[in-house]
Amino acid sequence: MLFSAFKNEILNEKLFEKQAHVVAAVSGGADSVCLLHLLYRLRKEWGFTLSCAHVNHNLRPEAFDDAAFVESLCKEWNIPFFLHDANVQKIAKDNKISLELAGREVRYRFFMSLGADVILTAHNKNDAAESVLMHFIRGCGLDGLCGIQKKRKDGVCRPLLGFSREDIEAYLHKHKLIWHQDASNSDITYTRNNIRHNLLPQIMDINPSFLETIPRMTEILTEENQYMQTQAENFTVMHKERDATFFSVETLFSMPITLRRRAVRVEADSFADVNKILELLEKKNGSVHMLSNGKIAEREYGNIVVYRPDMELPSTVSLPEEGEVFFGKFRIIVGENGLALPRKKYTVRIRRNGDVFTPEGMQGHKKISDFFTDEKIPRRKRDVYPIIVCEGQIAAVGDMRRSGAFVPSSGENLHIKIEEI
Repeated sequence: MLFSAFKNEILNEKLFEKQAHVVAAVSGGADSVCLLHLLYRLRKEWGFTLSCAHVNHNLRPEAFDDAAFVESLCKEWNIPFFLHDANVQKIAKDNKISLELAGREVRYRFFMSLGADVILTAHNKNDAAESVLMHFIRGCGLDGLCGIQKKRKDGVCRPLLGFSREDIEAYLHKHKLIWHQDASNSDITYTRNNIRHNLLPQIMDINPSFLETIPRMTEILTEENQYMQTQAENFTVMHKERDATFFSVETLFSMPITLRRRAVRVEADSFADVNKILELLEKKNGSVHMLSNGKIAEREYGNIVVYRPDMELPSTVSLPEEGEVFFGKFRIIVGENGLALPRKKYTVRIRRNGDVFTPEGMQGHKKISDFFTDEKIPRRKRDVYPIIVCEGQIAAVGDMRRSGAFVPSSGENLHIKIEEI
């Protein structure tokens, strides 16, 4: 019964072609063992290429037994087996993320590396309900309420999403299949487990059809979510330049608030970050907010710019008589074109507090900070912009303006051109 429905699900949803290379993500638990066995049977009919992928997160002593168990199934059913060992605890600590998120990122990076046409995971109807409840409790937008999707754009599909955990266990018992039970699944200190063992059963007491209502709800919300996203994309509000994302203030003001949020959330990791970015619409030029993902959002004239600040400032370098050097994100070329300076020895450094120079054609000194403001140099570039120095004097600010004291005479000159990498 389940096998026929499984086959129809793949055909009706067009999850993969009969000649595809299919990778099954198998942990060794009930759901994934069921998935692997169904694919093992279906391969005999359709003839597709089937591989099995398993990740050892090294979080439990039993993890090595799980890997050995899945490998033994693959040997019995003649399925190529791919194992990836990862220190998920260290990855989570180094990246300051949860174990759950670190494990997820490790798994999907490994699955994607196997060159499959489609990657199948064993998420079921219960998982879908648990995910929606978890997102709802934590607070989410439409994306979270859309739950787990059967088919993702990156080639990950969930052919068991229409079947309950009870359906799956009945199939395993019928075919006398064994599986490994992860002891951590009983630990209710994990949010998902608490929902699975405590909250979901109470909801099912109130509404025994709850597992059936979730797919209907997520289908409706997914369609509405996609429509809203299409509407947001109809506005030309964003463009990227090198390592920064620009949002047009004028365009954002012309959009309904719901679409504004959708437009800027590509650079935000939370609802709070979305609001921080949008607050800049009412702020003056130069106003900034630090986002939780480590990026900075800044009001920059007619745009809101989101960028990751430079963690290391460029070191002082000497200019060659000819050739090129790199200064942070800038390439400085000494050659036949560019700003002319008398042939002397120059170094390049970043600005310092109190830096002044006398711009060519002007009387008196001008602060470098005021020059940057007048020239509308973005704040994010001011601390890394190349300053050309000779014997302690500022000879030029990049190749924009030289000092009046360094206007070349008829003698031999250097020509300096600066490009942002």
